[in-house]
Amino acid sequence: MPTPGDARRRILVVANETAASAAVANEVRSRGGAADILVVAPLTPPPVSERSSASEPEERLAEAKIRLRMALDAFADVGLNARGELGDADPVRALDDVVGRFRPDELIIATHPQERSQWLAQNVVERARERFGLLTTHVVADLDEERWEGEGGAVGTDLG
Repeated sequence: MPTPGDARRRILVVANETAASAAVANEVRSRGGAADILVVAPLTPPPVSERSSASEPEERLAEAKIRLRMALDAFADVGLNARGELGDADPVRALDDVVGRFRPDELIIATHPQERSQWLAQNVVERARERFGLLTTHVVADLDEERWEGEGGAVGTDLG
């Protein structure tokens, strides 16, 4: 929670599988200067075929915790001090839960590329822009490309 007189920029990042990507960490790092960074990792919703049954909520929670830890580590690797929390499986609902108390100056939403992104299919970026009225940056993180570049030593994956 920001304190009165705190001039640090507050950046709220919401990402699921893309949370620990180089694209997300580098986008936040590009803001420069000191910032209060909060990463929200929504739980992965159960597959559509399983939504009517109990679909291993403990497993989805454990996976979300791992993704969040990896994201915070990725931020630390580029010299950023971030904190994180888990969020609702619906990313807009997850934002609802945190925007009022964190009061961000900016929102960064990370997704997979268009052809793989459930969030883009659900219009999450536009819905968040309209709902919260915040400066909102959409980062497309192609994890397959980052892995390939990392194996070959390409410059684009260097987090440091």
